[in-house]
Amino acid sequence: MTSGYVIFADNSVLSQREACACAYSIKNFNKDAQVSVIVTDIDKFSEKYEQPFDNIIQVPFGDDHTDCSNLEWQAYWATPYENTIIIYRKTIVNQS
Repeated sequence: MTSGYVIFADNSVLSQREACACAYSIKNFNKDAQVSVIVTDIDKFSEKYEQPFDNIIQVPFGDDHTDCSNLEWQAYWATPYENTIIIYRKTIVNQS
């Protein structure tokens, strides 16, 4: 059974940077954690922020909202994990 974290990010550099910082904070205290980012446009996700993620996934049903928090319902179909924790991209994890 696979478990992992999912973080949503949009096309903005700030959103991607926040998601990257969140992923690093998860992996800092949970070395074996699987972390994926679900993005609104995979072609616009900067290579600069790819390193901490195990998967970069595009929202499966399109992004008809400007706020990516309105896209979280798509995690059910997009997650690569059997057990998923959706974590807000502005979160910093400071313990295991």
